[in-house]
Amino acid sequence: MKKYECLYVIDGTFDNDVISEVTTKFENLAKDNAKESEVNNWGRRKLAYEVNKKWDGYYSLITFRSEPDFVAELERQLRLDEKVIKFLVTVVDEKKIEKLANAPKKPPRKPREFNRDHRGPRREAPAAPATPSAPKVEEKVASEVNTAEAAE
Repeated sequence: MKKYECLYVIDGTFDNDVISEVTTKFENLAKDNAKESEVNNWGRRKLAYEVNKKWDGYYSLITFRSEPDFVAELERQLRLDEKVIKFLVTVVDEKKIEKLANAPKKPPRKPREFNRDHRGPRREAPAAPATPSAPKVEEKVASEVNTAEAAE
């Protein structure tokens, strides 16, 4: 026997009575024909994309152990029910789940630093200041004034 998960979405335009009727129908089907059935109703949520001109639905998840022939019957019942707009039945890989549960926890990632250049400096380091070789204009004028005063 394998472990399966069945997630189905009921059209969100129906009232709560109709939704509870559909969910109990599939819950009872799983309880009668499968072992270890567990139901988890996620409630009314917005769909990721439009399905049959609908934007919201009621999500329900059933986890159970069963033979493959029951899974075929469950899929047939889900396909026949017009209130169900989407469904997916998958096999649960228990080894992967156990491996993930026992995996060491990763340390949290550092927050990203924005406005920081990770490639290094874009330009070379700024050049050293130039050594003054020629006197500045102000110094030149001042020295000419001093020499003119000395000549008098």
